Amino acid sequence: MYPESTLPTTPSDPPSLAPSPNPFIEQHFSVPQAHHKLVKDVYTAHVLRREEHRFLRLSDAFTVWCGTYNVAGAQPEEDLDAWLDPELEPVLSPGPDAAAMLDPALYVLAFQEVDLTTEAYLYSDGGLREAAWSAKVEAALAKRTGTYTKVASKQLVGLLILVYANTTHLPTIPTPHTTSVGVGFLRMGNKGCTAVRLRVHDSFFTFVNCHLAADPGGVERRNADFADVMRKAQVEWVGVGGKYGNPHYTPSSTLHTSAQTSPLYKPLLAPLVDERAPEPEGLPPLPESVRILGWDNRVWATLMDSDHLIFLGDLNYRLTLPPTLSSTAVRTKLMQGDTASLLELDQLRGEIARGRAFVGFKEAPVTFMPTYKYDVGTAEWDSSEKKRTPAWCDRVVYYAPAETDGAGTDAPETGESATTPTTRAPRPNLTPLVYTSTPELVGSDHKPVKCIFEARARVIDEEKWGEVVQEAARELDRFENEAVPVLKVSTNTLDFGPVMYAIPKSQTLTIANTGLVAARFRFVPPTPDSPLVCPPWLWPCPSSGALLPGESVQVRVTCTVFGAESARLTMGTPGGAMDEILVLRCDDARDDFISVRGDWTPTCFGLPLRVLNALPAPVRTLGSAGVRAVVEDVKKAAGKGGTNFPRDMWRLVDFVFRYRGECEGVFVRGGDRGLMEYVRECLDTGDEFDVGRLFGGEKSWAETSVEERAGQEEKGAEAEEESEAGVVSEGGTTENQEDTNNSTQTSDVATINSAVSNSGQTSGPPLLPSRRPAQESGSPQQSQVSRRPRASSLATLRRDLAVHSVAQTLLLMLDALPGGLVPQEYFWKVVKQGGKGGNQDQQQVEPGQPVKEDPLESGIGEGWYNVWVNLCTLVRDVAEDGLSKERTGMVEELAAVFAPVLLRPPASALDVTGVSGGTNGLVDDVSIQRRRAWFARQFDPRRL
Repeated sequence: MYPESTLPTTPSDPPSLAPSPNPFIEQHFSVPQAHHKLVKDVYTAHVLRREEHRFLRLSDAFTVWCGTYNVAGAQPEEDLDAWLDPELEPVLSPGPDAAAMLDPALYVLAFQEVDLTTEAYLYSDGGLREAAWSAKVEAALAKRTGTYTKVASKQLVGLLILVYANTTHLPTIPTPHTTSVGVGFLRMGNKGCTAVRLRVHDSFFTFVNCHLAADPGGVERRNADFADVMRKAQVEWVGVGGKYGNPHYTPSSTLHTSAQTSPLYKPLLAPLVDERAPEPEGLPPLPESVRILGWDNRVWATLMDSDHLIFLGDLNYRLTLPPTLSSTAVRTKLMQGDTASLLELDQLRGEIARGRAFVGFKEAPVTFMPTYKYDVGTAEWDSSEKKRTPAWCDRVVYYAPAETDGAGTDAPETGESATTPTTRAPRPNLTPLVYTSTPELVGSDHKPVKCIFEARARVIDEEKWGEVVQEAARELDRFENEAVPVLKVSTNTLDFGPVMYAIPKSQTLTIANTGLVAARFRFVPPTPDSPLVCPPWLWPCPSSGALLPGESVQVRVTCTVFGAESARLTMGTPGGAMDEILVLRCDDARDDFISVRGDWTPTCFGLPLRVLNALPAPVRTLGSAGVRAVVEDVKKAAGKGGTNFPRDMWRLVDFVFRYRGECEGVFVRGGDRGLMEYVRECLDTGDEFDVGRLFGGEKSWAETSVEERAGQEEKGAEAEEESEAGVVSEGGTTENQEDTNNSTQTSDVATINSAVSNSGQTSGPPLLPSRRPAQESGSPQQSQVSRRPRASSLATLRRDLAVHSVAQTLLLMLDALPGGLVPQEYFWKVVKQGGKGGNQDQQQVEPGQPVKEDPLESGIGEGWYNVWVNLCTLVRDVAEDGLSKERTGMVEELAAVFAPVLLRPPASALDVTGVSGGTNGLVDDVSIQRRRAWFARQFDPRRL
């Protein structure tokens, strides 16, 4: 969550969540870059469908010969010339195109029952039957004026489909795809289909050789077989646009569109339509925009994924005879030429009319005699004992739903007025010219049937296609630019001016999203090899976030210097300048660079103990250049005028020694921020402490707060005689005197103490937090701390607040020492010996990597010894006072405060697993904390 002051501001009218017309924008976010190519291809395909009237035309008319023949297991002995004769001369109008149409562009031959042997169900004959029938067909085609080449074939037991193409049309026919489906008993292939899907120019033709269930009463079985064929027949998905560089383009006029709205075909095709190509692993989810635009990533093409779908074969639909009509009567009607009344009894026509099978399929007018059943070798009806009723079993039907009738425009879409002119691409059409049987062939109990279609295929004008693609590319460039996040930063320069130790300074910059998409932003490291976004003394908040279009957020950049960073700036940065770059990164957009600078004020805080010992003058007097010179001298062991105790640290220790008096909670209670800043400033400049200011000569916010709280507590409280209190004069001496200006007594001094030690209880600037460890409710320490302390005057409270502030400043200086007060090379020795009485003869064991000694931080010298002795004396003195006042928890509190300050683990001891020290001599972190506290408890005066 953002801080309250930095919550994103939302425009009064939030952006709509409706789908964007920009394909690169989804729910106000940019589509991931990994999907941009797909989005471009799919959107281009969408534009191509929208503008296909500009580049699509129909080819010149050509003819397609389709024939079916159930050979009933016969060998190919008869000539097929009569059957393969298109018989087009009587039906073609004279003209320049008539001659070209006399030789069909395609011959599609569907055979059934080419092999009725039992072995055919068990193993393949190696293509012998196909080869025999192909040879017979090719012998007949050789007598035609055109030259033909076999382009596809498929056999399933007794089902065989052959496709021959006229060599003049061969360049327009790429590699076809074939498939087969077995239905009927055990799905072994005694019934089913073989199919070929091929491309002519830029249209797809699918031819299905189908053999359905037999028996006059098996209408429902035939319908079920047809449904199985539609559901299971599939070929590899291939689109029209792949030839022209866009595989996602599929013309809008394919039969698949109308089949998807059919109550019969939609559930049948659903399994194949729903089976999609797997999305690439490791990429973001596909954007919804590609699906809205009509992207089709199906694996399989159904029979309906065509411009022309033709079923031909032994469909086996018979005549449903009323009780009053016998088989003999049917033959009589046929002898009289009355086929019309018998066709009204045709099961295929009835099932189409009832919507049970072949819905949307059409058939040319049937003017020929039934094709089944004849005596083999004759043109006579079945004379066997069964005397089967003649029927039109062998048929050629083509799919032509109402909306695709005609070759021009289609019906207006929903919402369009019938009078509104529409510009649509011409649709490929299919018109039957000849539909007849060939009774001359007598080798089977069936007669072959042929249907010759006039067809026009779709042709893409590549030049005009390219123009549409270029227009789409320009649209996509505009959309892609709009989908780039745009962030505006209110300023690219932040100048913090003079920066002082532990004094935070903040500046605010505003980041606004002025683009059309949501923008994710974050601050990143300025260089690839940098692990940090910014130096430790600088931090932006929030450091990351997301903004919707029109939103903005205020980022507060805070500059605060503590510890090691202070030493780096004071000792290492030439001129004390702070120059950094914040890099604001926005996904899919350019980076913004924000220059940050400040003027660092040198300080003694954070300097190594040896450097503090060697300072010949206050830090502020020396300046950064002077401190660097001292550092170089210390490194060369040639300190100039070094002391045995750092001057600045001694001033703090001496102040606490001199003015502590009976102040309770020294080093445990927090101090006043303003007083601590004043003390640090005196140390850096060398100015003497103004005791009058520290003890309240000038009212501070803390003093005012104390007076107000004391006055409130005075009301209704019983007056008490003020106990003697040590009041410090400006000369530094301690006196017993009564504060005549503030004679008001508090009825509960703990309340006043709380007012000066708990930042949450005051209205002014917050106090630094107390270092007292948190206690559980009801613990002995809590009950002792909360008991009513000694009654104190307001002057005493002021003095105590000054002592707490100076004590906290001393802790702050100790905490800022690089590596801690105890040299880090002694860390493991102390930890390992913790709790063992400090056996000096025990061999030192240092787990993990050895500690690298820094010439400025390591080693124990005379200066370190003096600091250690004086600090121990002071802390023991404070602890002894606490014990004399029955504050038994004082030692534990001091140990908790000083343990992390005095004994800091080396970097090699830190392990993210929670176990310190690597693999040698493992010591868990809890144990380390306990032993550090034991080390600090050596200050306990009871141990002396």
